[in-house]
Amino acid sequence: DPGLTQKGISQACAVHTLWKTELQHGLPLPDRLYCSPLTRAIQTNRLTFDGIIPDERRTTIVENTRECVGIHTCDKRRTRTYIVRTFPEYLVEDGFTEDDQLWKPDVRETWSDLDLRVNTVLDMIFRNDEEQFISITTHAGFIRAFLRVTGHAPWRLPPGGVLPMVVKASEVAQYVSLN
Repeated sequence: DPGLTQKGISQACAVHTLWKTELQHGLPLPDRLYCSPLTRAIQTNRLTFDGIIPDERRTTIVENTRECVGIHTCDKRRTRTYIVRTFPEYLVEDGFTEDDQLWKPDVRETWSDLDLRVNTVLDMIFRNDEEQFISITTHAGFIRAFLRVTGHAPWRLPPGGVLPMVVKASEVAQYVSLN
């Protein structure tokens, strides 16, 4: 779980500048912020929103917003203790385990599994949040899955990119088997 490279820091600083510019043109601030638990994502979130988001509006670290997991050690997150001590200004979701329970050294998560995780995140947001403008600081694999799950056309987001989206939830009748 490496931190940002110098290039990543530059990209996050560019996104910070982008936010400051777009806010002057009416872009609303996120009312709720979520972030992947991987160090590089938390650092990106910190650099992006530093001095932009009011201090009382804290970002929440959510396990399921992380990159595709397994095999690649860069996608194995650090401990809960490390995250809380290193990034004390962040909230950590309830149930967040001390050690990484998702990453496996010999199994890579499938796209279908990642799509299910994205659905879990969307369900959490639509079940718990009344806020209209939500930010998720995450990774390319998660974003591609998010686009698939929401029926959005594929979009190649460059590293350090920003993708504004409108997502509308609709309740679907639950199917009950009579067998």
